Amino acid sequence: MTFGLWGVALLLSLGAMFSLCLIQWRPRPPLRGIMLVLGYLGGAALLLRGVLMEIVLASGAGGIAASVGPLETHWSLILWNPWFAVGGIALTMTTWRLHFAAREKRLTDKQNERLHRAA
Repeated sequence: MTFGLWGVALLLSLGAMFSLCLIQWRPRPPLRGIMLVLGYLGGAALLLRGVLMEIVLASGAGGIAASVGPLETHWSLILWNPWFAVGGIALTMTTWRLHFAAREKRLTDKQNERLHRAA
């Protein structure tokens, strides 16, 4: 079974929806931890895929560039792989934002609780 371009499009669409969930939705701690792990792993995977494929295609290592053809290699180097890297960076930054937004909320809640007890 080949994954093909439709499979990649489906995965990227799911990744975009996941990113929107990271921005819009504030899950409770058990689910938040799972989302953080998935976000960091997904971001790292996209970034590594983009960077490693750039290196492999540019250097000609493994014969991949020769097997896909010069035109595909050219477009992959200047268009597709950089977007994988940018997507990985964006997903990692979005996950990082959720991570620290949750931390700041906990700190703010503790400060408010102390103020109410003191009053």
